[in-house]
Amino acid sequence: MILGFRGNPRRFLDKLYEEKLPLQAFEIGTTFEDLFSLIDRISGLTCTEARGRELISSLRERIKFIEARIPRPGVGAKVFLTLYGQGQELWTCGQNSYLNYLLGRAGLQNVAADFKGHWLAYNPEKLIADNPDFILIMARNRQAFSQATNWLESLTALRAITAIKNKNFIFLDENLFSRFGPRLVDAYEWLIKAVYSASDSEAK
Repeated sequence: MILGFRGNPRRFLDKLYEEKLPLQAFEIGTTFEDLFSLIDRISGLTCTEARGRELISSLRERIKFIEARIPRPGVGAKVFLTLYGQGQELWTCGQNSYLNYLLGRAGLQNVAADFKGHWLAYNPEKLIADNPDFILIMARNRQAFSQATNWLESLTALRAITAIKNKNFIFLDENLFSRFGPRLVDAYEWLIKAVYSASDSEAK
């Protein structure tokens, strides 16, 4: 059996269908409930229903544990999440993405939440007007993150933004945050720890 997602290039999925291979294609979800539904479906297809239920149960418990430790629920900090390494544009997540869902669930305001879609190139002038408190940077590693912060700080027009002026940059591991799967809960925990610890440091 081949498991695919509609985020994969359509021509590849069509080719597998044409070859009459046992393909199951899934939509990339948005919420934790979508994730649990995906796990349930895949465990059913692979005859591992019991393991699937155990995984869902453990993930639900982890989410409860993570959220019980949020220092200041609903702090409402304005954030801009960007993916580094995609050229000179400010790529960010729109309202239909699971990343926007994670931000909202963590009590953060995604400045791009009003824009439909999963990913979009954000207008620098709009970002200046939004004036986010934090800029979250998805990067391959710490070195790429450092390159991203240097690049953002070099853009003269953006220097008045609170996040850039105060160097409020937060590293998000691209490998962890760019996949809709069980590790989404790990990404959620990373996000909460990173943002709220940074908020505490700023408050002090």
